[in-house]
Amino acid sequence: MPTQNRFGHQNYPSTSLLPPIYRSMETALPPSSDPIPSRLEKLHIRHALLVHGTFLGPDPLGLLALLEGFSQELPTAFRTAILAGTQLFGSQAHHVTDFLAGDIGNYSSEVCESFQQLTGSATSIERLHPSWSSENNHLARAQLALKLLLWLEDFTGNGFTPTEDRILFWGHSHAGNGFALLSNLLGGDSDSRTAFFDRIGDSLGSLGTTARKLLATAPTPHPMAQALHLVTFGTPVRYGWDTDGYRSLTHWIHHRPLNEEAPEKSPPALLVGTDSDPDFSSQGIRDILSARYGDWVQSFAIAGTDLPPTLHREENRNLGDLLERTLPEQTPEAIRDRIDIVGRRWKTAPRLHTDGQNVLARFSPTQTTRFGPEHATILGHGVYTTVNWLPRILWETLGVLESAAGL
Repeated sequence: MPTQNRFGHQNYPSTSLLPPIYRSMETALPPSSDPIPSRLEKLHIRHALLVHGTFLGPDPLGLLALLEGFSQELPTAFRTAILAGTQLFGSQAHHVTDFLAGDIGNYSSEVCESFQQLTGSATSIERLHPSWSSENNHLARAQLALKLLLWLEDFTGNGFTPTEDRILFWGHSHAGNGFALLSNLLGGDSDSRTAFFDRIGDSLGSLGTTARKLLATAPTPHPMAQALHLVTFGTPVRYGWDTDGYRSLTHWIHHRPLNEEAPEKSPPALLVGTDSDPDFSSQGIRDILSARYGDWVQSFAIAGTDLPPTLHREENRNLGDLLERTLPEQTPEAIRDRIDIVGRRWKTAPRLHTDGQNVLARFSPTQTTRFGPEHATILGHGVYTTVNWLPRILWETLGVLESAAGL
């Protein structure tokens, strides 16, 4: 997408401005003259923030939000008790997630510790906490973008120099689309920022109010944009990127080609009403379960696959109208009305992001986890976050960043 993207959406079919990089991945690190910490030093990456994707946060179905909304009608004592309970659960939910999911599709404490061991003292590693709700809708991803904005704000005045120092944002699945919204906030002009905040209204409470005030006086592009290296993993093709809102952008996609003559193509995630079309081959259930063509979730979770929030549906719809205004067909609110539109989008087999460097990675089969073969976990969507693959992914990512920086 261009500079001054103004929250424009990527289109279907999606076409990458840069040719993709292909990687046949093994867990063993290739021989390298420079260890990872020294490479991070050369890139001036001082901090890295790990951000999980959809359904891995404290309120994936919006039930805590619904409970808090219901409590507003109760006497003060009951309301206070409910709010205290939901806040306590929200602050401790990552422990439950770590226990249930481990490192499959999740940046667990073990992943953070392993990441820190790899980087040494060159880079400080943390995961976003308090985290975003992880609901599958526009407002939840807007919440993530604003949380990231406030996280960046904490660096101002603390000796961090965005012209020299760098930050690595490392996001799985729809966390990458939260990064996309952030890029539009950092790179956008005052009118586009105002349109964004007008659409969300008061739905995000003090978070939205604080972020709006911060950006009201911030220059365009925001100074912190030039410090950001954004790296996404299995992020579905959704929101567009403002190229003034980051320093570099890299997308990792677990991919196995359908046709070696067009290796970037993937079969449609689903075909709705087109099963008899001889020009298209959809994935069967065995293909999906075995990740025969790579990350099925990444190709499935495009525009039209969201779930409506339990609260603030009008604001979510208004934000969706802004974000999808550049699509030829906007997504209807009712799920039953979406089938034909989303089916046509799936048929384009969206795999590559328009902006940034797409890395199409063929992960070799390795160990078996409690969720099945590592490369096939969560239908090919869970391999990116595992401790087993972290060293090689980080090593390869640094190579992409070094090439872009001319090092």
